[in-house]
Amino acid sequence: MQALGAQARVSEHPNILTLVATYEDEDSIDILRELCQGTRLFSTAEVQDGYAEPEPFAKKQALQLLSAIDYCHKQGMLLFF
Repeated sequence: MQALGAQARVSEHPNILTLVATYEDEDSIDILRELCQGTRLFSTAEVQDGYAEPEPFAKKQALQLLSAIDYCHKQGMLLFF
């Protein structure tokens, strides 16, 4: 349950899924997170002449990821991949 408390602390960041609710019984814990609609990550890249332009797309995605990691660190969370 400690991980769920950490998830709740960082849920307000725009690039981190919001923890909506948790339901626990004696056998399991169910986690309800916000719905993420849209396309797959790489299908959103700009396509020109059949090829994706990787630099602007990669820069945007990297900045969003780094922003989320920075926010987690400032909230006292350590991330392990």
